[in-house]
Amino acid sequence: MGGVGKTTFAQLVYSDSRVRQHFNLEVWFCISEEFVVSKVQKSIIEAVTSSPCNTEDPTQVEGRLKENLKGKKFLIVLDDVWTEDPAHQESLSKLLQYGVQGSKILIPTRNNTVGRAMHAIATHRAEQLSDDDCCNVLLPKDSNLEKDRIVLLWMGEGFLQPSKFETMEEVGHRYFLDLVARSLLQQSSYNKALFGMHDLIHDLAKSVAGQFSFTLEQGDTTNEIVKMTRHFSCSCASLCTFRNFEEALSKVKQLRTFLALDSSPWYSEILRKNIKQNVLPMQRCLRVLSIPYNQDITYLPNSIGKLKHIRYLDLSFTRIKRLPNSTCKLINLQTLKLSGCYALVALPKHMWKLASLRHLDIAGTGIKKMPEQLGSLKCLNTLTKFVAGKGNGSSIWELGKLKNLRGTLHISKLQNVVPPKDALNEGLMDKDLEKLALDWDGTTSRPESERIVLKSLRPQTSLKSLTIESYGGGIFLDWVGHHSFSNIASMHLDECRNVCSLPPFGQLCSLKELSIAGLNGVVTVGREFCGNSSIGSSLIQPFGGLKVLRFQQMSGWEEWLSCRSAKNEGGAFPDLKELYIKDFRRLTGGLPIYIPSLAKLEIDSCPKLVASLLRSQLGAVSEYAKIVLEELPTGRRKLEVQRVNEVASLEGIMDSNSPLQELQIVMRFTHVPSLGWSTFGTKIHMHR
Repeated sequence: MGGVGKTTFAQLVYSDSRVRQHFNLEVWFCISEEFVVSKVQKSIIEAVTSSPCNTEDPTQVEGRLKENLKGKKFLIVLDDVWTEDPAHQESLSKLLQYGVQGSKILIPTRNNTVGRAMHAIATHRAEQLSDDDCCNVLLPKDSNLEKDRIVLLWMGEGFLQPSKFETMEEVGHRYFLDLVARSLLQQSSYNKALFGMHDLIHDLAKSVAGQFSFTLEQGDTTNEIVKMTRHFSCSCASLCTFRNFEEALSKVKQLRTFLALDSSPWYSEILRKNIKQNVLPMQRCLRVLSIPYNQDITYLPNSIGKLKHIRYLDLSFTRIKRLPNSTCKLINLQTLKLSGCYALVALPKHMWKLASLRHLDIAGTGIKKMPEQLGSLKCLNTLTKFVAGKGNGSSIWELGKLKNLRGTLHISKLQNVVPPKDALNEGLMDKDLEKLALDWDGTTSRPESERIVLKSLRPQTSLKSLTIESYGGGIFLDWVGHHSFSNIASMHLDECRNVCSLPPFGQLCSLKELSIAGLNGVVTVGREFCGNSSIGSSLIQPFGGLKVLRFQQMSGWEEWLSCRSAKNEGGAFPDLKELYIKDFRRLTGGLPIYIPSLAKLEIDSCPKLVASLLRSQLGAVSEYAKIVLEELPTGRRKLEVQRVNEVASLEGIMDSNSPLQELQIVMRFTHVPSLGWSTFGTKIHMHR
């Protein structure tokens, strides 16, 4: 059959470096339907010698061909061979007599007779794509999904098998990148994290899948669910165009996939009813059930436990309150997605029985306690949230047993951890985490205990994002802000009220976003904040990659000292784009001396702040909260100043060529200040 990828596969073999290293001569030739022996021979000679073969004498041509192939171990690919003439095929097979042992001729053809006539030692039949394989990327037109979700869906369908060197997820990611490279999947133009299919590829896959796959699209009234349908997907809005949906779905007995790709308040009731009446009780072969964002789903019936083959269950952002205990009978379940289920307060007691579970997403749920013996889930790769408990069965020790965790992890209620009994000996060093959040409740006063807990939770240095909330240890441990965490791009400290000094975040070379709020014990932000500018043999510019810096509600903060020192002549924050300083009643000075890339500055509720930059930068706010705006930095487009007493002058901050597009001043003013420049094309907001 044409179009199944015979030539493409041959090209991959021909181009593979592992194949080519076994040969000292490789030739590719397309024969076409008109087969002329001498023409084929001459073309091979010309490909080998890179020069024209001018003779027309068949004997001379054959002699030259033999001469050029003799003694060589060659690979010859003859594409598009149609001829069934025995003499022609004999002339092709004769080529092998000229080369040394190990020479190969590869012939991609749709004609079985060609292979037999050539006495092929191995025939590899290129089968058509199976219905399942066609469905693994089949989505409604214009639908886009995240890469990880696509891979987990493939895993749920059983398309991915682990190898000695790769997990199922790693195999899936490799397949995914291959599909993107072949343009079978393409990146969304409006969100780089999403991927979908081109309309033409979608139509082709849909055609090949035939009746085994049914995709209900809005406005489509031509499709029909039939008894042999194995894979069903829809948008909720499309249900309104489908007549007798309930009756049609009840006829399908071997459904493997049910995907609801979105939700709608007008049609979610139809979906909820069918899930409970026609899917859960009847579809015993189901492997994938995805019904996120359906606000009408508040519970699941016990019949969910009869879906013995289910591997992927997505109930994200539903209003489900509890999962039935029968959920723990799903011994093949690999992925359970419950993120955003804010009404969910507990997981089933016997979750430890889900021995195949690899991904458990409970971020954004109301779960207050983990089920006991969660550490028994040895296959678990993803656990987005862990609530530390006081009992033995739900203590943080259970988290320590999960050696394969990776991705995102939020550990809350760390005040329940009592060292040294509960502390993790190995910390989180054995877990390949990218995002980590550590959360105390801020109600206890055990600084030494909390320092020990924080020390025991040190992650791998490959971490990319760290959040610490309501930590009461007084000081951060040396691993927080250590230069070895060179991959950290995002850092958040919140409500750590007893902390008196900031870690040396300036030496984190990949840091892009830094947010610090509620650290009431900090009085001075000094040079220690910038870190060691000389680490090893390299000189580091403090906060060299930082784009966004936020300070908020630190009641004790009085002074911000420059990062400059005798050893540090260059300024910090060379690439800072946004700076936010909010709610600092005592802060009197001063901003960093030079921020060349600053595009947005917000100062809110800071009556004593003295903002001082170099000349030709933003001017000063006096100690009487009178603001003087002078020249803006090159490229600044928006300026916002809030809750100052009076604007004395706006003269000189821009001329007609200034890039400023928006100026917002929120203050008490007794008169409208003279603008002093042409305001054409500039938005100005003033509020009392």
